[in-house]
Amino acid sequence: MNELETQLAELVKKGIEVAETTGNFVIDQAPLLLQEFYRWHIMKCSLGIFLALMLLLLSITILKLSGKKESFKEFGFQASKFLGRYYSMDAKFISGIFSGTSFIAFVILLSINIYKLTFIIVAPKLYLIDYFIK
Repeated sequence: MNELETQLAELVKKGIEVAETTGNFVIDQAPLLLQEFYRWHIMKCSLGIFLALMLLLLSITILKLSGKKESFKEFGFQASKFLGRYYSMDAKFISGIFSGTSFIAFVILLSINIYKLTFIIVAPKLYLIDYFIK
């Protein structure tokens, strides 16, 4: 029985040593891990802002492409001018719905990503706590 107890005590001692070295390794690597965490989330928010701006640019381009360069007289009385182009009532309605929807998506996407980016930059510790609570 004595031999079994000494072997168990030796195993527990080795386990504690391994846990201590693992804990020291984690403590040594924690600053680098946090830097990578913040860098990744900052990049993700920046990409979200870029995609929101691309969505706005795409919606304006599609709106402009759906209009005509012809004058108002050639189009008749059903046309109106917007962004330097003439639109028939049907094209204006369809492109207006698309542009309005994409503008709303742009505002929402941009607001969310600017909020997160500001949160990370201003209060990184609070962002970390908030991230792991959610």
